Amino acid sequence: MLASQSVHEFLAMNMLLRWRRPNGWISSMALGLAIFISMQPLATADEKTAKPVLHGKHWVAVTGKPLAATAGAMIFSRGGNAVDAACAMLGATSTMWDTLGWGGETQALIYNPKTGEVKGINALGVAPTGATAELFREQGMAYPPEYGPLAAVTLGTLGGLITLEDLDNWQVHIEEPVTTSYKGIDVYKLTTWVKAPVMLQALNILEACDLKAMGYNSLEYIHMLYQSMNLAFADRDFYYGDPYVPPEEPVRVYCRRTTPPSAGKRLTLSATTPRSNPAIPMAFSRLAS
Repeated sequence: MLASQSVHEFLAMNMLLRWRRPNGWISSMALGLAIFISMQPLATADEKTAKPVLHGKHWVAVTGKPLAATAGAMIFSRGGNAVDAACAMLGATSTMWDTLGWGGETQALIYNPKTGEVKGINALGVAPTGATAELFREQGMAYPPEYGPLAAVTLGTLGGLITLEDLDNWQVHIEEPVTTSYKGIDVYKLTTWVKAPVMLQALNILEACDLKAMGYNSLEYIHMLYQSMNLAFADRDFYYGDPYVPPEEPVRVYCRRTTPPSAGKRLTLSATTPRSNPAIPMAFSRLAS
């Protein structure tokens, strides 16, 4: 690659060409860029990856923008914790990246090393109280529209549904996460307002499988992973929902260490089930006791 001095000389040369020939600077710039690129060595097989492996013994700060990751690293280096760093990175990213902005939603799992506790943060936005099924039926809509005032969630939009009362009643929920143990490793996930418990269900189903003996990414290995995820997602589609609105989801039954019997019976190496029906949690609700 070119040395730093050569890069600066390349930029200076093109700025000079632009100043001297204002009507021809684009072609000069293109010529200079072509020369610059032609001087770069071809990447080897080891250099082609755009996602290098990151190593860290104490912390890792990762965002879509290097400057935001730098903000997180600075917080860590000054004694801040993961929550401090995350807030700093969010602030930096929301400022410089136009696809993000302040006032969004947050979902997080936070581990407290002093107490050994894991807490879930549910800061998900909710629908306005006025966004009822009856309202949309009166408007002749099967679903809420993608555009227009009835789709808007910004306060003050003409005809919009969200109100000051909606904003006043909104709150962050600090929750107990759902958890399971896979081969001696405790795994934590947020609950049913996201699809996170699917992973715990799949791990429970795979607990009895000898994946190591099958060989990583072997046909049998991939087949078992697919089947376990297929069964878990069938339950997700049928049972998961807002944990603050009845009925109560049987997620803690599914995320126990014991695999639901109905799931175990449907797991086989001899066939694939493209469409799986949800299991019946009441048949093994005793597992949650």
